[in-house]
Amino acid sequence: MPMRQTLEKYLDWFKSGVKEIVAANDTSGYHSTIIGDGNPSLLFDNRIWRRDPANDPESLEPRFTNADAIFHLNPKAKIIAILRDPVTRLISEYNYFKEDREEIQSAANFHNLIVRNTKELRDCMNNHTPRYCLYSFSSDEYWHKTGRVNVGLYAAHLKEFYRVFPPEQVLVLSMEACGSDYTSCLGKTLNFLELEPIDSMAIGQKVETKTNKTRLNASKVSVPVWNSTIQLLKDFYKPYNEELTMLLGSEFNYN
Repeated sequence: MPMRQTLEKYLDWFKSGVKEIVAANDTSGYHSTIIGDGNPSLLFDNRIWRRDPANDPESLEPRFTNADAIFHLNPKAKIIAILRDPVTRLISEYNYFKEDREEIQSAANFHNLIVRNTKELRDCMNNHTPRYCLYSFSSDEYWHKTGRVNVGLYAAHLKEFYRVFPPEQVLVLSMEACGSDYTSCLGKTLNFLELEPIDSMAIGQKVETKTNKTRLNASKVSVPVWNSTIQLLKDFYKPYNEELTMLLGSEFNYN
């Protein structure tokens, strides 16, 4: 949601869906419609927390984050987070935003960017709380368009939602696991949403569609990345990945 928009403007996006739900209610009040927001930034992007009147703008870190706002709007909301190896996620994002930047794209430029951003975040963590650093750095537009290493600190972001929502209302999936076993991943999701399972033929069609899209995306030209850059990122994320493993289990051991 752009920073200039209000919460009321954001809620306007859901009005038509709500009208459809009300119109589809049966005599008992039941409806079969699910409405959600698929924006991954809701997990980590709290750039405008100081504009929330529930927060103290003079404070170093927010008292309330996106998790609190979602809970306030709908305490029965179900949260689904799909995580990806933070190193490959960051490289993929850099490639996604490469057309939005003016500087020449090269392995050297990307390496220098990662050196700068990991150092700044590490230095901050040595002097402040993780929450202070995460919500301070995410306000930098340069980070937003290039190397947001802060996004990959998954445990810190998820703890905001576990702080607010009961664990049974939060489902965390691994993109790697879903890629290798789409049927199981979809089954977990449907069960979490209390929906009936989909027959195997329908699942097969979805897998084929997903595979074709993946092939198209893989054909795009990517900015080259040095092995030393990848190793730098692996070393940086190591302690945070360990924290994530303690929180969610070995399936999410990205080390």
